[in-house]
Amino acid sequence: MKAVGICETDVHITLHTASHKDSPRIMGHEWSGVVEEAPDGSTVKRGARVIGEGMVSCGRCRMCLKGRTNLCDSYREIGFSLPGAYAEYLAIPAGNLHELPPSVSFDQGALIEPTAVALHALKMSGMGPGDTLAVLGPGPIGLLAIQIASAMDAGRIILTGTRENRLALGSQLGADMTLNVALADPVDAVRRGTDGGPDIVLDAAGTRSSFDQAVRMVRKGGTVVLVGGWETVEWTSGVLLGKEMTLKGTLASPGDWGASIELVATGSVKVLPLVTHRFRLKEVVEAFDLVNRREGVIKALLMP
Repeated sequence: MKAVGICETDVHITLHTASHKDSPRIMGHEWSGVVEEAPDGSTVKRGARVIGEGMVSCGRCRMCLKGRTNLCDSYREIGFSLPGAYAEYLAIPAGNLHELPPSVSFDQGALIEPTAVALHALKMSGMGPGDTLAVLGPGPIGLLAIQIASAMDAGRIILTGTRENRLALGSQLGADMTLNVALADPVDAVRRGTDGGPDIVLDAAGTRSSFDQAVRMVRKGGTVVLVGGWETVEWTSGVLLGKEMTLKGTLASPGDWGASIELVATGSVKVLPLVTHRFRLKEVVEAFDLVNRREGVIKALLMP
């Protein structure tokens, strides 16, 4: 392992989940590294600079046969049910690997996974050229999504959140409008600023309040895509019916890694501005504490 991104999901599971039935475990699912050993006949050779998809699927169930391997009936995942990348070495099926172009650094490679997650969510949304997009949450996924949306020729791109440093970075990376939800009602402001609401709302914050904002903010006939979330929400289905809106959830990023590597390699998506901190492997507790406090951090990397 050369570089491993610290995902807020890992921090949440570790610090805020009462049940640790799968603990102890080695986490880490956003990574880059060098192949130390490969099976005979593998297309990936020793010394290759690689990244890897975390989903290990059966290849035989109904969803796998449809190509939707992220919905496998018995999938396992690197960093969750299988040992992950917070380590010096990682074992992973060779077929899950992608080689990095020479122009993509290990640090950049560690952010391909969240880039693919954001790309998959936008593709799920059905967003087309000229559509208005609102991204709720200026975390790594949100900041990557606005760049990908720009590359996909979205119309107007709006970013909402509470942390001014992240909103400022969002403006630099392509958001046409940013809004601090602590200072103004985001639903009213965005709907007025978009003549009835955005075509697509991407909820990358994953909170009760962001879900409520998303379903109220989107225009009639629009689409809301949920990228992440840990909180229980309550809402009235009449909102869904009255708008004839579409509500979608996303899981991982099957089939989107090649395009994500290309986006980073060409500079269409800039990932290094998101990296604010680097830690050694033995400093992981300090790193988790920093990410949990969210003080000045956007994306922290472990350097095994």
